[in-house]
Amino acid sequence: MHGLPAPDKKKAAKRSTPRYAMVAKDLADCISGGKYPPGTLLPTEPQLSEMYGVSRQTVREALRRLADAGVVSRHPGRGTRVHKRPEGSNYSYQMGSLADISEYARDVPLTIDHIEQVTATGPLLELLACRHGTHWLRLTGKRTRRGDAAAVAISELFIRAAYPGIEKHLRELKSAIYVVLEEHYGEIIDEVHQEILAVAADAATAAALGLEEGAPALEVRRRFLGPGDRVVVLGRVIYPGHTFSYTARFRRETQA
Repeated sequence: MHGLPAPDKKKAAKRSTPRYAMVAKDLADCISGGKYPPGTLLPTEPQLSEMYGVSRQTVREALRRLADAGVVSRHPGRGTRVHKRPEGSNYSYQMGSLADISEYARDVPLTIDHIEQVTATGPLLELLACRHGTHWLRLTGKRTRRGDAAAVAISELFIRAAYPGIEKHLRELKSAIYVVLEEHYGEIIDEVHQEILAVAADAATAAALGLEEGAPALEVRRRFLGPGDRVVVLGRVIYPGHTFSYTARFRRETQA
């Protein structure tokens, strides 16, 4: 029996990884490792529910995530069949909460190459939505999957220079930056605004990601907002265009 680790009661629920995401990741790892080869059936929902110690609804959501990523196909009355192994070089982007962002940061950790202090002037004023002369920390680095040195994406982050000693925490970063701000500085993130933009890889981006200069890429830009819609962190992540997929789910609103 696999089972899942008990949640840490000292942390707020919104910081924990959703249990369906933990199940989906473990199943994906099992498929990648050959435990469930392409063409075979996964255990049934009741079996998975017992194996992981979660509800069948949690199992269904985990399987839906894998199906959306094209890893499995679901056949009512016949089970869930493995379609393909997850491709290590691709990143299937499925997020809907701060907890999903935290999971992403653990699964695709950031290696920081450079930290510097910058002052908001010129184009940075619009990007960071702040007053002229506001001080920020600028971080650059790359994101890789654990055990794989190849860059999945490159990152640029701006953090308000208002948190004493934060560079030490950043050098030892093992979670999402918003979690560091909440746990060590009490800075609560109320909302995240996200944009996805089509861009052409410049020379530095192309070199870091193994692309030709001018190749299509996708930039995911997130603004983490604190009280009063104040931008606390801005993150820019650039992925090769051919390795990125974005999945969203929309439901009809019901009238009260």
